[in-house]
Amino acid sequence: MLTTHAPLRNLLAELAMVGLALFASSAQGQIKLPPEGVFCSCPPTNGLSHSVLPEVASLPYVDGTLLRIGWTTIEPTQGQYDWTVLDAELARAELYDTDVALSVVLGSQTPPWLEPLGAEVFEYDRFGSTEQLVVPWDPILLDNLTAMIDKLGERYDSNSRIKLVHMTHSTANGFEMQLGGSLTDWQGIGYTTQRHVDSWKTVLDAYNDAFPLTPLDLDIHPVLQSDDVAIQIVDYGYSTIGNRFGVLAAWWTMHNADDVYQGMNTILADAACDTFAAVQVARSETVHGADIFGDNGLEGTLYHAFDANIGYLEIWNSDLLNPELQPMIQTFAADLAAATGCTAICLADVNGDGLLSSTDFSAWISAFNNSLPTCDQNGDGECTPTDFSAWIGNYNAGC
Repeated sequence: MLTTHAPLRNLLAELAMVGLALFASSAQGQIKLPPEGVFCSCPPTNGLSHSVLPEVASLPYVDGTLLRIGWTTIEPTQGQYDWTVLDAELARAELYDTDVALSVVLGSQTPPWLEPLGAEVFEYDRFGSTEQLVVPWDPILLDNLTAMIDKLGERYDSNSRIKLVHMTHSTANGFEMQLGGSLTDWQGIGYTTQRHVDSWKTVLDAYNDAFPLTPLDLDIHPVLQSDDVAIQIVDYGYSTIGNRFGVLAAWWTMHNADDVYQGMNTILADAACDTFAAVQVARSETVHGADIFGDNGLEGTLYHAFDANIGYLEIWNSDLLNPELQPMIQTFAADLAAATGCTAICLADVNGDGLLSSTDFSAWISAFNNSLPTCDQNGDGECTPTDFSAWIGNYNAGC
């Protein structure tokens, strides 16, 4: 039951003094809704490869493409940004009338100038070869990474073609969450779960500040055989980014969801109804065969996501362009578009009209003065003035 309160004298006047803060984010532009539909898990963007493929963009049931670009491509020299390749790819998206999910890849595409600056590099064995990774909590890495994120958001947050940003960090492949090497080896250079989580929090804060209009997600994986890192980072994302924060499974197959990453699948299922969830199909039926997916091949894997209320999927271009698979994918896309899914509760929409506007400000004041459940914006079961600050945060996070 919601705790009641004594009415506050002149509450409206007191709240009006800080009420303008709720428009700080929206004044910059319209907060984008989380994307839905079929996107292409297409090749990376670099000097030799395009992510936006006209033959994919022309398919009526494909809504957009994943645009992956290396950090070293956009910052080849410290503090000197080259947006040429990324600008050109976004121009292709405009030309071919398709949307984009943007991701800056680290890993092997981390700028080589970080190490001469003193950034610590971790080496580990991967299938008999030596791999290198800049230590995620290294202050030189974090200072330069957050500076790049700030410039990225300053330039692209308001771009209407960018519907989603996949947040990335220094990880094994620079896109997904997992680290290479063993826990023992990492502990030898000072690894702790908290140290790693804190470095991720710094990255999330940077993306949240740089992209106030754009939905943000990150891939979740067990890290060094533990789910703890993913759980803590996701909780932090909800608490700081709010409704713009979602969860991505870049490992998505029916087999992986049910048998390999059960802990991650639980986090994903919760996100699907709390905010939003996204999946990237991990393999291609055209390239790898149907058996790798589990029951019913790619079709079974797609509908497994559908049944979990996941509304955004990235599918390999080889499958999107396969004439034998296209009828199935087209039917799936139509089913996805017609699905109602989970309706996340939008706390800031106090008057329940499906819109965020100044009328919700008055509605919250009424809820406060009448001890209504909609007053409770921070989920503590009470109705107090602190809920007004929480409502401002919920409003700026969007719905």
